[in-house]
Amino acid sequence: MKVLAGIAAAVVLCLVLLVVAVRASGPGTGVLSLSGAEADIPLCSTFEPVEVGSLVTDERPACTPHGVPLVFPDGATLDLPEQDPGTGATTVGQTTYSYVGVGVFGLYASRAGADCDAADEWGSAEAIARVHEAFGDDYACRGA
Repeated sequence: MKVLAGIAAAVVLCLVLLVVAVRASGPGTGVLSLSGAEADIPLCSTFEPVEVGSLVTDERPACTPHGVPLVFPDGATLDLPEQDPGTGATTVGQTTYSYVGVGVFGLYASRAGADCDAADEWGSAEAIARVHEAFGDDYACRGA
């Protein structure tokens, strides 16, 4: 019985660690670390597309969107996964679009031209700060 309790505790610990660290891959890989409380945000129960402009807010979101399009001002979209957003990116033509789920601080989204001649970022001030701290101030130019 004690062995099963130990195994169960180890599995729970592993799951918590997976939720706490969000990884991005690509040039300049970093790790975005969130405490358990910072990562604990329920999935939204609505399925409306999310305009990146709505990510710029001083208030913490009540939930994290999933399974819906993330819509950029130029009409480009990135489909958020069905579960926790994590990170994602796509390149269309010469423009790279990316997002990072930053737990209770909301989503971060960015758009950058090929030579980073123009880069835009959306998200709460804390979400943007956390992404910059983890991946660098030029994350929008590198994408996920």
